[in-house]
Amino acid sequence: MSGVTAEIAADFIVEAQEILDRLGEQLVALEHAPDDRDQLNAVFRGFHTLKGGAGFLGITPMVELCHAAEETLGSVRAGQAALEAQHFDAAQRSLDWLQAMLDAVGAGTEPAHAPAELIAQFSLDPVVAAAPAPASSAPASPEMIGDDEFEALLDQLHGAAAPGSAPPPAKPAAARPAPDMIDDDEFEALLDQLHGGAAPGACPAAPAPATRVAPAVPASPPRP
Repeated sequence: MSGVTAEIAADFIVEAQEILDRLGEQLVALEHAPDDRDQLNAVFRGFHTLKGGAGFLGITPMVELCHAAEETLGSVRAGQAALEAQHFDAAQRSLDWLQAMLDAVGAGTEPAHAPAELIAQFSLDPVVAAAPAPASSAPASPEMIGDDEFEALLDQLHGAAAPGSAPPPAKPAAARPAPDMIDDDEFEALLDQLHGGAAPGACPAAPAPATRVAPAVPASPPRP
């Protein structure tokens, strides 16, 4: 998390804590109704959003653990697999590890990696799920963005003008209200935009140079 400001880390902690709190309830509901597509999508979205935010801040242990859960849930959403008892157990254990990682970030310390056997427990292969995963099986780190771009994202999440739009008219000085929170869908869409579209704050195209008009030549005076 080198180079990340305390303000950015604090905003991430608030968002991540709300997602973790909801994930606990959503996992219990999904375990009782494994065919509930809405709950499955909500759980997938929670891990996906946590992975994206952790990737921006360079919290590799959180990215690795969320990636393992996201991969399994994604296969289930695509109809390629079904969730088994060990997957629900792995997901619930992951919430404890993710909470510990988030607490470490809040305390300014380096979060510990989840054990290899927990990562392997998300595997759809029963043989792999029953054995520890090799150390080299960690997923590749996601693309990173700069502090300025992430601050622009946070400003946009909290209601600031979108990049490139005209600033709003000045208002009389008053106590600044607390920023509005956004839901998971909006936050996830913005994260996906940063991964796949133009990053907020990107430089606009340079304007075309103005055509230079030659000065008019005065007419010659009439000859006598």
